[in-house]
Amino acid sequence: MVTRFVRTLLWIVLGNSVSLSSCFRGDSDSQASSNALPILGPMKLVPNDQGGQDTVFIPLPELMLEDQAGRPFHSDSLRGQIRVVDFFFASCPGICVDMSANMARLYANQRARQDSVQGLQAGPGLRFLSYTIDPNRDTRDVLAAYAERHGVAATSRDWLFLRGDESQIHRLAEQYYLLSAGVDSTAPGGFLHSGQFLLLDPKGRIRGLYDGTSADECKVLERDLDALRREWSEEQ
Repeated sequence: MVTRFVRTLLWIVLGNSVSLSSCFRGDSDSQASSNALPILGPMKLVPNDQGGQDTVFIPLPELMLEDQAGRPFHSDSLRGQIRVVDFFFASCPGICVDMSANMARLYANQRARQDSVQGLQAGPGLRFLSYTIDPNRDTRDVLAAYAERHGVAATSRDWLFLRGDESQIHRLAEQYYLLSAGVDSTAPGGFLHSGQFLLLDPKGRIRGLYDGTSADECKVLERDLDALRREWSEEQ
């Protein structure tokens, strides 16, 4: 079994190479649960007034993106919200099938929890973000139909399927989310991309990564989501 610590360490040391997956399906080891979520993501050191250095997290870059309804998407709309993120494309014949099914299950579970748990609205909001790495084929209509098939109402903004310039989306995956995404004529569907789901806190920091093809790891993600809610509530 690959523990969360080992998987996270490899992710930090090796960068994109550990998260590189083609569109083949496969089994994976489940992660061990942990109460203390790491703080990951793109960051830089900047000088401070005391002569030392502070760690500053690089903010999500503002790209020209739109969702499945053609509505403009702005990254500042995510402030103060927990996020679950993945990269996919609608015509993917392999891992995206399992990823999207697992994400839909997470989405449905969280919506049911939101409806049933009194006072949940007082905590941070939750957004699901799925970026298509094939925006030329994944038009608004394609994404809208894909969203509907996975249980997302046309008026909902809780799970957004985002499209934009293809090269910018690929750079976003690699440089901000530290995941792999790109064209590969030898891969099923013509693209090579990560199969990970990412959990981000309301400050936009990456707090966990999970194999999106694994139902077991998605259960770990849900437990970590609860831990992140508790952590955020204690900080307020």
